[in-house]
Amino acid sequence: MADKKDIKMVTCKMCGRCCTMEIPLTLLDIHRMAAFKNLPASRVFQETVQDTISERSSLFMIRKDKEGACIFLNEEKMCSVHPAKPSACRFYNCSLQAETGHMPWTAACTDPAERALLWEQSVAAMVTKIYIEKNGPAWNEKDFSLALKAIEENIPVRDTQKLKLARDAQGAPVALIYDCSACEKRGVCAGETPVTLDDIRRIAAHLGMTWKGFFKAYIASEPGVHAGGLKLQRNGHCIFFRAGTGCRIEAVKPFHCRFMPCPLLMKTPERMDAFYLGSGTVEEQFRHQAAMAVTRAYVSRCGVRHRKGDMERSLKKIDRLTTSDFELKAFCKQIARFRYVDDTLLILETGNWKLGARNTC
Repeated sequence: MADKKDIKMVTCKMCGRCCTMEIPLTLLDIHRMAAFKNLPASRVFQETVQDTISERSSLFMIRKDKEGACIFLNEEKMCSVHPAKPSACRFYNCSLQAETGHMPWTAACTDPAERALLWEQSVAAMVTKIYIEKNGPAWNEKDFSLALKAIEENIPVRDTQKLKLARDAQGAPVALIYDCSACEKRGVCAGETPVTLDDIRRIAAHLGMTWKGFFKAYIASEPGVHAGGLKLQRNGHCIFFRAGTGCRIEAVKPFHCRFMPCPLLMKTPERMDAFYLGSGTVEEQFRHQAAMAVTRAYVSRCGVRHRKGDMERSLKKIDRLTTSDFELKAFCKQIARFRYVDDTLLILETGNWKLGARNTC
């Protein structure tokens, strides 16, 4: 597996190139910079915010100096507000984002702390948009205070809550937060539960079963309609769901259940394609994507039956692909702009969603 430093970090050569890009700015960013500089937020706002709104993100933008660089870049090409720099700058990674030419809204998160920062950024961006709709790029003391309070009240995330982060078709951050433990429709919310060969190996080992026995006891007799691979049997709800106790394989449940947004909250036109896999580490999401692709290929050859030789070869392929530094780095570059639909990574190119070129993994 690739070193995590290769995924989320790169040694900064202080070239200043990223500081010449469009740098999106939220009200929370302004608040932090004001606190760092020990100045009123109104002054930092008026000195920092451009007089036009970004067409890409619909947010504020940092002003540039006469050379076209961020006003906080000093003569030594160092950030003068580094401890309080905008979240978009924190997410930027030269090695993954050089091809895009602009600051990213998403990041290759490798731990829960980074995902929490993305949630924070998404909340701040949404509230900032509301402020902009009313005030444009002008300062309003009352609305700033109200907006900051709204951001701070919506940032905390409980342990039982699920957090999904993405970007909409215009590239702006969107988020979905929900709590499965408080839902009355647990186990019956989704029409089907996709499962990969990698999931089957893990769950069968947990249950002390053979792969063949697992197929016979738990795999549905027809392929999944949405995901196009294997799916679990149902008896009014997921076969592993127990009323009053929840999922009986919680510790090893399918990655689909871990990652996908709540189907009940997605059943609206504006949300159906807006939310995506937002949980798990980069490595886990990459493994799931590879497993989904390999499982679909298995089903196209073997149907939904257990074929020992084919399954063994498929699992070896998943293991080989997901320990490849090259494949992982390619995946990290893809997720700079992404959605997931039916567990499949889609890449935005020229305004149209299409299957990622490397999604066959």
